[in-house]
Amino acid sequence: MKKIILFLVALFTSAGLHFTLQAQQREGNVIKVQGHVHEVLTKQAAEGKLKAKSVKATTGTVTDIDPTDIDFLVGCVDENLPVDTAYLLVKWTDGKRTPAQGDSILLWGYRWNSTSGGFPVTKTTIDMIRAVANFDCRFSSLLQNTGAGNFTVGGFGYHHGVSNARVPVVFHFLQAAADPFVSFNYAETPNCVAGQYAVPSTPEDQAILALGVSANTGIIRHPFDASYSYPAYDYDHWSIAAGFDNVNNVWQAGWNNGYWAFYSKEGLVGDYGYAPAGVALRQLNNRSVDYFVFAPADFNVPVNLDGDYFVPELNCAPCADCFE
Repeated sequence: MKKIILFLVALFTSAGLHFTLQAQQREGNVIKVQGHVHEVLTKQAAEGKLKAKSVKATTGTVTDIDPTDIDFLVGCVDENLPVDTAYLLVKWTDGKRTPAQGDSILLWGYRWNSTSGGFPVTKTTIDMIRAVANFDCRFSSLLQNTGAGNFTVGGFGYHHGVSNARVPVVFHFLQAAADPFVSFNYAETPNCVAGQYAVPSTPEDQAILALGVSANTGIIRHPFDASYSYPAYDYDHWSIAAGFDNVNNVWQAGWNNGYWAFYSKEGLVGDYGYAPAGVALRQLNNRSVDYFVFAPADFNVPVNLDGDYFVPELNCAPCADCFE
């Protein structure tokens, strides 16, 4: 069922808000995505090839969230204790979904007990993503531990078909190994210059294992992560399996050929800004809203937040017990 956003006129071209967005995403020549330094974009900035990226300047749309819309609330709570709720929005920009088919922006609610045993409970964005993936059998995400307590979102997927199935994803090892923008070495000697200290023993098998585990959890735990000291930013090479790339399977992953831009706000009404921290460090509050939009690879092209949100219907039992 379509759940239409209430529209506000978002004057993203106003000097104050535009400056705030840029200050949070760009610090001098250092470019950050999801609160994490982006090597390729930072190099381009140092070479003077980047302008200041902005949110698309239209009269259109900042999303107001109506809690009564939410059919699909996830999370494990004790109703006898205080309960907080945050919201996850994901916008795919591949153009597959038309409004008649169910729009490309999906919304879930996430609940947790804000106290336990008299002590406050802290939840972060990554807790919410994991909970949605655990409970919604059609949703999946590629997450990578990038070190220093942080994670990045490399990909999001959703299956719109009648079956409760994940989007089938594969890792293209040979493409990643040949990609000049991927500094991680998968074989022979590690890239010591980048800070990599070891190479995977069997990279193809490790990726297959990670994908197999994700069938139950919805989380593809990127196998080439900070455990090698330097992670592989190879998200561009995780894609839908051959024969399944259709309108019912939406999946976008990337870092250098497009990436998941991360916005947030506190409260259900009003404008978004760049999230102040990465997904494992961004602390949720009651009525927090986190919004992921797949952004163009060209940092000079504005990100478009426009659209109407849809709420997945709870048409199946939760895919997992409370272990998020």
